[in-house]
Amino acid sequence: VKTNVMVMLAVETANLEENATYASAVTTVKAKAEGTSTYESNKLTTRIGKPVLRVTQTTENTDTYIKEGEKIKYIFTIKNEGKAVARHVNLTEIIPEGIVVEKVNYVVNGIPVTKRVASNKEVVISASIAAGSELVATVSAVAAGLDGVQEKTITNYGTVKADNVEEIQSNSITHIIEQSDKNAA
Repeated sequence: VKTNVMVMLAVETANLEENATYASAVTTVKAKAEGTSTYESNKLTTRIGKPVLRVTQTTENTDTYIKEGEKIKYIFTIKNEGKAVARHVNLTEIIPEGIVVEKVNYVVNGIPVTKRVASNKEVVISASIAAGSELVATVSAVAAGLDGVQEKTITNYGTVKADNVEEIQSNSITHIIEQSDKNAA
């Protein structure tokens, strides 16, 4: 008598301890068919991991004050410090009123991508990030005209959400847009 036994194991990473990046699950199977001795399988150890994301934002414009018409770059770095792929990662940058995004370039898992900007309200980048890898996105923008106002304060930040990862927010960067020299009174 031939007997086939199939065992399926499902473990959710959501059940890992809060600060753990992985856990091990050990499985053995015992089977006995009528008239035979008990068979015990080899132990199967499976490492089950979860992604751990960290996001930071930097800028090449270290001066707090920028002139209208001046170029601004915001660089977001999302690192997966966990032991599993972060799937369906969405970086969302709400574009502050006062800047106009010109283009978005990013590198994920070593692959460069240029994204067309479809909205002047937000930039959304979607990707998966391998364990130990990162996504680096550069948002290139220009400070908009002030239309007669002396100055305007803008604050830029991004949020990151992925499967099995709570939403996190980057640090914020604040600039003050001031009139260009040609528009100063």
